[in-house]
Amino acid sequence: MSAPNPLWGIHVTRGAVCGAFVLRGDDGRHEVLDGFVETTADAPRDAVRRALARREVRGRPAWIAVGDESCAVGTGEIDRSELEMTDEEVVFTLHDFAPFEPGEGQLLYHRVGSGEERRYMVAAVPAATSAAFASVAAELDPARHGLGLASPALARGVRALGLVGRSGYAVDVQDDVTRVLAFDGDRVRRYLVAAGLRELARDGGAVALAHDLVRLADYHRELSRRGPGGPRPDFALVGAGASRARAALAAALGERLAPAAFRSEPTHALDGAGGGALDDARAVELVGAVGAALEALGAPTARLPLADVPADVPDPPAGPSPTVQALLVAAAVVAVGTAALGVWIALGRPGARG
Repeated sequence: MSAPNPLWGIHVTRGAVCGAFVLRGDDGRHEVLDGFVETTADAPRDAVRRALARREVRGRPAWIAVGDESCAVGTGEIDRSELEMTDEEVVFTLHDFAPFEPGEGQLLYHRVGSGEERRYMVAAVPAATSAAFASVAAELDPARHGLGLASPALARGVRALGLVGRSGYAVDVQDDVTRVLAFDGDRVRRYLVAAGLRELARDGGAVALAHDLVRLADYHRELSRRGPGGPRPDFALVGAGASRARAALAAALGERLAPAAFRSEPTHALDGAGGGALDDARAVELVGAVGAALEALGAPTARLPLADVPADVPDPPAGPSPTVQALLVAAAVVAVGTAALGVWIALGRPGARG
């Protein structure tokens, strides 16, 4: 048994599954050892099953972050005048950020910020959605795997890699929906736009989605009481569909679209395999998977688990050593050669007469 480090973060969205194998070093740095991006038409349960069956993932600890479109996700804040609340009162108050009453769904939260601030990352999971998540959890190995939500994982990855500024929008364009994370300092709110990559492929689709994004930003500005003044935050495209979306949206969004290589203030030191720099395009693709891995590698009190990853996991199955592998290959070559010789003898030499 050992701690789940390194660990696979797997980010499941509509139309794509991304994975990042992340190691937490003793010096606090993190290294992305491996990764994958694949498109899929599978339902979430089937997509998770296929991802966990991949050769490089099989038998390894993993934190799986699944789509949470039916959940309410964002930062909730309790007024400073109510700092002396009990835990039960905190839970009751945080239901103000949920689309249901206490007892009608599952409320996940953890505290963010520092000092006297009572600020929480909150995910409100309706009862019907909890049942769908339970079917995904049935595909997991509880001794090795944890289950969480895609939006908190994406928010963590975006902040870790510095893909948006203190105020900005991370835009994840998926097959048929666009997820937008609006950041204001330590606060984040998740929005959904009912259009995605399929719509971008149609005439006028890019202009329509760009218009929706700008309107959403204006709405968020009013909701957060920031008023019309100040700089307009940029839209940063992230996720598996980022490169396709950028090609379609570049003209429609113009200067509002952040550069592909934009970096602001990363919260984590993240390297590529071997300690080199993590490629910009790879970082944008894997950001949700990196965030999922960081969630599991961080403090348990800073997670939103549907099913938590154990503190100690079974060691991954050891493969044969290079020497044994070489012997196996040699044996296979000999076996094939012997079989071929037997066929040659049975059929007779080429040119031989019966």
